[in-house]
Amino acid sequence: MSKNPWSQHPSDYRKVEVQHLLTILRAGECVSLIGLSGMGKSNLLGYLVYRASPRAKKSPICVLVDCNRLPKFEAEDFFQLALQELQPSLTSLGIEEEDSQANTFESLDQSITLLLETSRKPLALLLDGFDDLARSVARTFFNQLRSLRDRHKYQLSFLLATRQPLETITGADKIREFDDLLVSNQIWLNPLSEKDALWTIHRFEDRLGKTFDTNDKQRLLALSGHHPGLLRALASAWPASDPEDMTSWVKQTAISRECELLLGDLPQESHYALYDVPIAEESLESAGLVKDGILFSPIFQAFILEKSGSKLRLDAAKGEIYRGAARLSVSLTAKEHTLLAYLLEHEDQICEKDELIRAVWPEDKVYEEGIRDDSLAQLVRRLRTKIEPEPSNPTYLQTVPGRGYRLIQPD
Repeated sequence: MSKNPWSQHPSDYRKVEVQHLLTILRAGECVSLIGLSGMGKSNLLGYLVYRASPRAKKSPICVLVDCNRLPKFEAEDFFQLALQELQPSLTSLGIEEEDSQANTFESLDQSITLLLETSRKPLALLLDGFDDLARSVARTFFNQLRSLRDRHKYQLSFLLATRQPLETITGADKIREFDDLLVSNQIWLNPLSEKDALWTIHRFEDRLGKTFDTNDKQRLLALSGHHPGLLRALASAWPASDPEDMTSWVKQTAISRECELLLGDLPQESHYALYDVPIAEESLESAGLVKDGILFSPIFQAFILEKSGSKLRLDAAKGEIYRGAARLSVSLTAKEHTLLAYLLEHEDQICEKDELIRAVWPEDKVYEEGIRDDSLAQLVRRLRTKIEPEPSNPTYLQTVPGRGYRLIQPD
């Protein structure tokens, strides 16, 4: 009986991605694998370790370190987990480690040295679910990883699997030295090829005890956009909703959750681009959410439209205002833009008059001293004429008597 779930995968599963990653790891280089939620990062890493690398020529020893198993997101716990995951490889080579008084980092370094010297093969540590650990640890942790790499240059490599680029997760300063190892090899994991998606559907048939005819399979492919998480949720719910009614699918809890996770992985500035037609943003294309200017899945598109509702938002880069998915055909003055941006940043909060005056007129001492607020009131009136459906009965920009104003978004 098979010892791992990847033995049933096709020999050419994720062929392009697997070959690309193995080529980088064979060269002893490090790589950043970025894939949004549900895109199949963990599945790919498991396939690399247990199926692809053992049968690939000149492949390094690949060891999976699943950071989701960490009891705490701390450096000490990571080094301890990495030591545990190295143990089977050490045992298979007949290596028995001696008791040591070294700390866990030094013990890990010693184990890596023993493994490299005995096997005479390079080692690749595949770090899955690295996001939360990266946020929590200090800069010294990344410096320690860098020192391990420098000590075993081109013999030790790291593959980091995250939902966002590492710099976005941690900030550039914390990873300054370590990021040099990854900058040349940043790979975005996109949805499945049609062949792999069809194999995945066949797998769901066996697991769920369902049968999908040719029509069903084509609808599943089209609705999911080949996204593994959405494909799984759709297959499980099939045929609970009308294949032609996207909003009925969005109401399915599992499907809505997959869409929520995808949206949550995107930086705020990318959210605005999702409403454009056509969509032209490099990060969304890299992430596999946009192809030829449209969203990868009609269900995700319906989710985005429903999510927007009548929420007010400002595209700061373009200076455009949106109410839901609709762009308002108005233009803002510099002061109106500053006021609206500040209110949106402090959504649902009462913004005192003096606070708003300082934000909009920071250069003017008269306003800073709070001598007049009529200019603020006039500015609010002008802004309401541009953003409110009924300026005389404001929905968004509300007056808080005696205090100031508050911007409220509708549910």
